[in-house]
Amino acid sequence: MLRLRGQRRFFDAAQIIKHAFGLLRCFGTRKVQLVYLYWEPRNAGDWPECRELREQADDLANKVRRSTVRLIPMSYHELWEDWQSHNPPTHLEYLRNRYETDV
Repeated sequence: MLRLRGQRRFFDAAQIIKHAFGLLRCFGTRKVQLVYLYWEPRNAGDWPECRELREQADDLANKVRRSTVRLIPMSYHELWEDWQSHNPPTHLEYLRNRYETDV
């Protein structure tokens, strides 16, 4: 049984679990991936709220690691880095110019 303890101010674990149940209903025991994609500023390390969100998402991913639904928390920056290392879409530079910023 999965137990979610403590207050999760920035990460809605219940909503993620609802999505996981939907995937289980659609795909049964097949292994699937549920990507939790979130934005954070370039200076995310300066913001306790950003660190807290990342920790909460990683914590849930670790708790459900044996499920057939694999939770993958990932920032947009991490997604864009992954794209860059493969076959980057033509609009990647636009996304980075628009959304990679400090707060």
